[in-house]
Amino acid sequence: MNTAELADTPLERSVDGRPLYTLYPARRGEDPGPLPEGAGLVLSRFAVIHREGTALLVESPRAWCDVRVHDPAVLTVIGALSTPLRFSALPEVLPAAATEQLIADLWRARLVVAYGAEEETELRLRQWSPFELWLHNRSRLGEAGGFNASWGLTAWADGTFRPLPARPEPYPGTPIDLFRPDLDALRRDDPSLTTVLEDRRSIREHDDSNPLTVDQLGEFLFRCMRVRGTNLLDGIEHVDRPYPSGGALHELEIYPVIRRVDGLESGMYHYDGHTHRLQPVCGENDATKTLIMAAELAAGAKDPQVVFVVAARFGRLLWKYEAMGYAAILKDVGVLYHVMYSVATAMGLAACAIGGGHADVFTAATGRDYFTEGAVGEFMLGSAAQENGAAAGV
Repeated sequence: MNTAELADTPLERSVDGRPLYTLYPARRGEDPGPLPEGAGLVLSRFAVIHREGTALLVESPRAWCDVRVHDPAVLTVIGALSTPLRFSALPEVLPAAATEQLIADLWRARLVVAYGAEEETELRLRQWSPFELWLHNRSRLGEAGGFNASWGLTAWADGTFRPLPARPEPYPGTPIDLFRPDLDALRRDDPSLTTVLEDRRSIREHDDSNPLTVDQLGEFLFRCMRVRGTNLLDGIEHVDRPYPSGGALHELEIYPVIRRVDGLESGMYHYDGHTHRLQPVCGENDATKTLIMAAELAAGAKDPQVVFVVAARFGRLLWKYEAMGYAAILKDVGVLYHVMYSVATAMGLAACAIGGGHADVFTAATGRDYFTEGAVGEFMLGSAAQENGAAAGV
């Protein structure tokens, strides 16, 4: 039986009336050709086995079908393929004909591959880590990702869970009011959009002899992240901020980690965009020092004055969007980065987006639940060197 014959409807494999597994087509696949003779076979490094309902599902972003396992003996054979094996060395837990059919199906589905072949030797596949290929595959429209009832704006949680409010639970402690710039003056005096875009650089050196001030921090946050208004629609609070967000849900929150700002104690704060205030989270401690150190290592920088941890309140967006929600969060982070770069350039400040950070340490510092609110981005800000207005950057 060829792949095309399996591409339209589920196909159950059984032995003596006992169901073994079922192939569930996701799209039409290309036949990889016959099994290689004498070669070791191994489970694809992109394959994932997880529970779905009362069955185990074997799937891969490379596969044209999913395999729902009904019999533990099938899983025994699949599990043995974590090590490269020839067909003759497979566990004898099924009749030989059933094992042969299983391997043939897994091979056609690219859930089993030849050891040392294309997944390890070709750049087009070797460049992908399993989780990155999974995210790319399942967060995009297509037969395996979108175009089904469990992708996109499904509002799957409606009627089961209440949507999260737009404003998170505030941290205890006395909030700090921040400076509010004159928007009319900024409209009149700011550099042009073209000037900002052309002058934008990633600047990793800050001037500690003339550090960022708390008023500059307040202006920066006001221009980037303040809440301009909220609107209740279909029971969900939608938010208006200076940058766009998927579904106007604005799941992102900003946590300034302060090393040195004139007029502000060192430590971690949460920016409340609804009131334009800083809420103290914790003073300088091992967690805040680690977050700054992680930013230094990721950016190749030294002594950043402020590290913004960009956190996502996941439920704000994942309540409404399914399968592609996390990818949408990362896109929102990118949009926010661009706004932060632009505002910093207009203000003559040194800014630099950071490629990675420490989510566990953020959780330890804030006490927030890892699965409810977590770090998804980092961004450095400080005063630019005075001798040339800006250190070399890209």
